[in-house]
Amino acid sequence: MRDESVDPQDVSWEVDQPVYRVHYWWQPERGAGEGWNCEEHRVHDANSVEEVLRWARECAQGREVVVYVETTNGGARGLLRLFGKDPHAVASAAGDTAVRSGVERFGEVQVVARMLYLSTSSWYDYANLNYATGLATANGPLLAILPGLHSGPVMVRTLLLESAPERLDEGVAGRAWEDVVEVSVSYPETPISVISMQDAPPSLVDITDGLTGNFRARVHALGRSEDFDLAPKEVHEHFLVQLWPAPPAREQVLVGANHFGGRSN
Repeated sequence: MRDESVDPQDVSWEVDQPVYRVHYWWQPERGAGEGWNCEEHRVHDANSVEEVLRWARECAQGREVVVYVETTNGGARGLLRLFGKDPHAVASAAGDTAVRSGVERFGEVQVVARMLYLSTSSWYDYANLNYATGLATANGPLLAILPGLHSGPVMVRTLLLESAPERLDEGVAGRAWEDVVEVSVSYPETPISVISMQDAPPSLVDITDGLTGNFRARVHALGRSEDFDLAPKEVHEHFLVQLWPAPPAREQVLVGANHFGGRSN
């Protein structure tokens, strides 16, 4: 990535409301090799790219999202990629063992009894959790997140990365994250999904894209105090979990007072 100063008068035209393309990618049968499917949408009259990204994530249903803006070159229509990566192209170039940075899952998750986990449906031991950070901890192949509400809907986004992000994520809809912590977790098997109740179907399936091993997780939270120990009907809590391969390390609090875990800085 490179950055350079430019003359703002060196362009001759601009479009306030361009046409976007949103592509949803998924694999019906993981491990089948050439198994990627794609559903494509053309989006008109959007007020901003943020509006398009928000709509695309809300409709993703666990699929990978790639967003483009339409352009023309010599009369031929083309696409400029704004968000995400074509998983079929990346997998073909990097090979199946590479981390496909940017793999994202996004959606609403129903929390029950303050239980929110990233694990396999076959591993569900939550008896010895110690939320020393006040937000997240790991126990075996289970990453546990502590919501503020007792039961109800929360919005969760997971993002697989090649390495640790250089900067903290900016937040949601102009609001900065209130709590950010890092923990290490080991996943010896897949798929890893977002789960709440043991018998309920998992949400946001295969968040590590089939990869196993040691991961570092940066967990972000917003709005946990708005419905503390209540059961709201609408979403007020947001969580972002960034994951990347890394050796085990101590838990770390990056942002937040950690009052939910009984610890203060």
